[in-house]
Amino acid sequence: MKTSRLFMTVVLGGAATVACSSSDEQPVATSTVTSTTATVGGAVTNTVNTASVTSTAASTAATTATSAVTGTATVAGVTTGTATTGGASTTGAAATTTGAGGATATADTSATATSGGDSCTATGAATAAVPITPADGWVDCASNSIGIQGAFYTYDDETSTITPEDFSASGAEVCVTGTVAASSADVWGAGVGFNLNQDVGSDTANAWDATAAGVTGISFNLSALPAGGLLRLIYTSAGVDYCVEVTAAGMQTVLFSETAEECWSAGGGAPPVTTLESVKWQVAAVTDEYAFDFCISEVAAVP
Repeated sequence: MKTSRLFMTVVLGGAATVACSSSDEQPVATSTVTSTTATVGGAVTNTVNTASVTSTAASTAATTATSAVTGTATVAGVTTGTATTGGASTTGAAATTTGAGGATATADTSATATSGGDSCTATGAATAAVPITPADGWVDCASNSIGIQGAFYTYDDETSTITPEDFSASGAEVCVTGTVAASSADVWGAGVGFNLNQDVGSDTANAWDATAAGVTGISFNLSALPAGGLLRLIYTSAGVDYCVEVTAAGMQTVLFSETAEECWSAGGGAPPVTTLESVKWQVAAVTDEYAFDFCISEVAAVP
């Protein structure tokens, strides 16, 4: 697991973290998951009901849900949680880093992907922007054709704050508010993110192949920048964070090639796009404490 540092730590969910701080602490990741009923092989139906998952840095987290079966899950090899679903546990994971740029996306109306064994399989490559639309904090496989499925979550350094703890009451727009404490060895900030390839019944952020999906980046609409603060978009690939600073509010597109490892210094490479795991927006710690309040909407994968 790799952590990095520059006035702010960046932490991501899934398998590993790379932070903009020298701290080895992982962020708190909170995720509420709601999945629709998926038919497997035309015969077996598996319904995942609302499940909220909390992963805490280097500690255990509790997960609850409205179903009959409860399972125990492990996040990023460090954090643990339990979730109850219609047959398996589902959680979110935490992550870190940055983004800028921007074109408005158009919707893709191609066939949706199908769920097999609660995993998500793409039915074809993107030929137009594909909406990534959460419902109660969960992006379901049936909502898109390119194999994206996973939980939205929030996380922080345990000194900075971010709410909500889960997105059980959220629709297509994900909104967060909180305060980032002044930067120090143990203070790096807070963030919100989602996993790209997460099986129902698992808390692992699996690798997602953007090349196979015909995707070159992510577009989104940001309601506001944090005044006096720093916002980064992060792509995590094979456990490493790649970031770019978000410098404006509004609709924008961040290509994978526009991000870099340790983006606060020169020379970092772009992420391998066949092993992407998650997308995150992190408010990073700076010299002074600052408040933030913003929404992310109209998220889409762009070809």
